[in-house]
Amino acid sequence: MASNSELIEILGKPDTILVGFHPDQATDAIVNVGLEKRIPWVVVPCCVFPRLFPHRVWPGIKEGPVDTTDKLIDWIKAKNAGICEARLDFEGRNRVLFNL
Repeated sequence: MASNSELIEILGKPDTILVGFHPDQATDAIVNVGLEKRIPWVVVPCCVFPRLFPHRVWPGIKEGPVDTTDKLIDWIKAKNAGICEARLDFEGRNRVLFNL
């Protein structure tokens, strides 16, 4: 496991990309660090964990807790207009969000 100083050094390299395939609780960290540090990132959100993340409020017509994967995807996309979405060619959780 990398130390904090090693991680900071890695994140500063120009060829760094953050990837989360079904990242569970790490989804927010990947997106937030990527946006903050302007590091390309890609995530395939899956589990929502509404009890662990009560600060997530769905940006839909009727605001409420982010308690489904679709709402999680909407919530992530609302963070930045540059976030893109695509679908991977398999069944199941196949919506991928990215900012390159």
